[in-house]
Amino acid sequence: MLSSTQALLAFEQVTLAGRTFRLRQLKLSEWADLQSWLKTACPSPVAVALKELAKLRSEGLPIPADVQEALFRQAQDDARRWPPRIGTSAWFRSLDGVDGGRAQFLLAAVKPSGETLTEAEAEDIMERSTGDEEAELIRVILWGDHSIPKAETPSEKIQRKILGAGMATNGDHSSSESENSGQPGPMPTLQT
Repeated sequence: MLSSTQALLAFEQVTLAGRTFRLRQLKLSEWADLQSWLKTACPSPVAVALKELAKLRSEGLPIPADVQEALFRQAQDDARRWPPRIGTSAWFRSLDGVDGGRAQFLLAAVKPSGETLTEAEAEDIMERSTGDEEAELIRVILWGDHSIPKAETPSEKIQRKILGAGMATNGDHSSSESENSGQPGPMPTLQT
């Protein structure tokens, strides 16, 4: 059985637009370049708020001071958490909403394997890839290989010994296998 470290470093083959890549779950430090890129490529929430206020003013629409203040306060609060956390819906929307975001995502994914792509190649591959292919890409680089069992907690070991390895452990012994599979829910895709 693989250790959690070995599992993190295990490569899987993922096919995108007819091209096969060796990918693995990315370590937190390996997301840094993409997060940095996203922070510079996307305008901050404060810049967006100021631009929208200027647009409304240029159209001659009156904006009450309390509305401006609330909007700016919210934008400052949002800017403290910018860019969004990796793997969240807001993060995927941010990547989708900026030119080159999907390509940068793929470039981050292939970097640990040593494979190099140009930004144009990455953009083309992501443009031609299917939703299912992208879901597999996301699964591998965010969550890794789910076929590798996670370490049992002490209480799970006791339950397994008492109830037997094949029985459900939620108390009613009626949960389905899919509920206990530990698999994540539906995968987001990067396609717009």
